[in-house]
Amino acid sequence: MGSMIGPLSLVLLASAVLTGLLAAFAWGRRSSGPTVRYAVHFFVAVTLYVGGYAMELSATNLEQVLFWVRVEYLGIAAAPVFVICMVLAYTGRDRYLTRPVLGALFAVPAITLGLVLTLNPLYYTTLGLNTSGSFPRFAFVPGPWYIVAACFTLGAEVFAFAVLAQYLRSAHPPFRGQVAVALAGTVIPIAAQACYLAGLSPISNLDIIALALPATAIAFAIGVVRYRLFDLAPVARSAVFDRIPIGVLVFDGLGRVVEANPSATALIGAGGGPLVGRTLDEVARLLPSFPGLLVSGIPAETEVHDVDRDRTFAVSAAPLAAGANQDGGTVVLIGDITARRRAEEALARRTADLEAANRRLSLVSTFTRHDLANHLVVIRGYLCVLREDLHTPTAPDLIARLDEAVERVGVLSEFIRDYPAIGVQPPVWLELKATAERAARGIGSGDFAVDNRLPSVSVLADPLLERVFATLIENAVRHGGATKAVLGAAPDGDDLVLAIEDDGVGIPWPDKEQIFERGVGRNTGLGLFLAREILESMGMTIAETGVPGHGARFEIRIPGGRVRYRPETVRDGAGPVLALQRP
Repeated sequence: MGSMIGPLSLVLLASAVLTGLLAAFAWGRRSSGPTVRYAVHFFVAVTLYVGGYAMELSATNLEQVLFWVRVEYLGIAAAPVFVICMVLAYTGRDRYLTRPVLGALFAVPAITLGLVLTLNPLYYTTLGLNTSGSFPRFAFVPGPWYIVAACFTLGAEVFAFAVLAQYLRSAHPPFRGQVAVALAGTVIPIAAQACYLAGLSPISNLDIIALALPATAIAFAIGVVRYRLFDLAPVARSAVFDRIPIGVLVFDGLGRVVEANPSATALIGAGGGPLVGRTLDEVARLLPSFPGLLVSGIPAETEVHDVDRDRTFAVSAAPLAAGANQDGGTVVLIGDITARRRAEEALARRTADLEAANRRLSLVSTFTRHDLANHLVVIRGYLCVLREDLHTPTAPDLIARLDEAVERVGVLSEFIRDYPAIGVQPPVWLELKATAERAARGIGSGDFAVDNRLPSVSVLADPLLERVFATLIENAVRHGGATKAVLGAAPDGDDLVLAIEDDGVGIPWPDKEQIFERGVGRNTGLGLFLAREILESMGMTIAETGVPGHGARFEIRIPGGRVRYRPETVRDGAGPVLALQRP
């Protein structure tokens, strides 16, 4: 016997088409979040249920009825779980939907589906077809698991209704319409389920739950069209509270923590224990500024630096009561601003360095232009004399002086090139011994030797440190009459003191500080001045400590924070080394 599509079946099929369209609509917006993804599954389940029941009512024999019953239960069994998931996700409680919870929720539907597909007596004790009336209906005696499954479905619907009703009270106006239509769509099948279980169906063996679902589909359709359901989804306050990267603490009027989000626990460092329930004194041990903020009774802000963790926090507090004399509690916001403060400090240091560099450049450029002008005047004067009489007896002396003036101009041009670079390049870790070897390469001659005794350490320095070494070694050759220079270093407290000694004539006592000033010296007077400027830009100092008549000795003090020792480097010395024997 074939199927007969009656008016009731047509209504149910139309409802199935509507829920199918809602499923397709939600699928197109599944990237909006978990609410929409659960809604897709829910509408697919309802479509199978309603569409299958429409075909069941059109069947004319028990075999056809049982086929469509199995199709229906693909949706009936799963729909309650998807209702719970959809509502929890919509209200921001999807964090509760862990794998163990989902496994427990799907346990009942899985058992139900297995019993129905096999027509197990635990679900249907007897099966039959009620042919009274205008259309045949599936008649059965429920088994014990049928009661379990029916209670589970009703419980899921009541739970969803209760969660939505609670959420409606705190929902923002743009979302209240969504919640209202969702409540309407939920309450209808609840009432139909209760009537069906109580035996209040107007026609025996007629599933009025399936007949109520078209109203649910219409309610959700109104939500989609009128209230932008699935397009405009709320972000639950609980989700914001738990996931916001700013720590939030709520104190009651007695100074006890009554609310604390995970960020607050992480930022304060509660030792792994919860903050809720702790007193103000306990929290104050973690961040000492809390008491002053809370007792003020007015909005307040401060910064707290945690020395132990080297972190900086911005802490603000606002009373929850209307006035300062009302103990309504206080909400405290805590933000980690360590990275911002460090960036600001680094920017301030860099700005100060640039300003200092600009001042030095302005001053030095003035002096350098003056020196260049003087040397050019000298060169022009000697050239004029030579033009008048190229064969004058003093010509060789004039040419030598010209060479000297040109050489000084070349030195000044190198100085103009090097001086602006001081402090511009970022510091790098330089291997001290290798840097000195590069600087000495090419300076020594057959009568001059460099003995590099520097230890295997690295220093955080400007690459111009190599230029400093070259200047000090070159001075020993050109101006000190030395035949040997020795380089060594040893710890002095936290610092490292580097010594460069030679066996030349040394520096007279009155000149030991003046030699580092600009313009002092036998040539241009720029070498040692530039060396000290380079070292000072790195936080290092230089001094000449040799004994006049017994060679020069330059000591460079390097801060401990700029020194990195190798494991094999011996650090038990104290004070600068003596590279050469002294009287």
